[in-house]
Amino acid sequence: MEQNIPSLMLADHKKIEFCLVELKNNLDSDDALKCFNQLKWTIQKHMFTEENAIFTMFNPQDEDFETTEKLMKDHVKILEILGKLEVAMKIKTNIDFSYFESFFTKHKDFEEELFYPSLDRSLSKKQKKSVLRKIIEKV
Repeated sequence: MEQNIPSLMLADHKKIEFCLVELKNNLDSDDALKCFNQLKWTIQKHMFTEENAIFTMFNPQDEDFETTEKLMKDHVKILEILGKLEVAMKIKTNIDFSYFESFFTKHKDFEEELFYPSLDRSLSKKQKKSVLRKIIEKV
């Protein structure tokens, strides 16, 4: 498979989705918190990569800058939701992941359908190479 920004970031999204399924399948087991921590870690790595390898490529005057600001706000919201879910898991209250799943899915779909393809069109070869190097470094 060719390594490009969209394919690598899509693979990251698949890892997050896998962790979420694992968590939901283990909610009633002793591994629930371990699965939650893996989900959280996977999301944090993904966000770190986007924020430091991709979003830094844009200046306020760039066309995609406004989009990166929206995605950053989404990241803050996702972490906020995860924080509330973590508290619920630790005190073992009724845990509902539907809001998280809905918000994450909208965010992910926006990135996959609009943002990543836009990157592929707007970044120069040199910029793409720099971003790819940083993404691969993270792994």
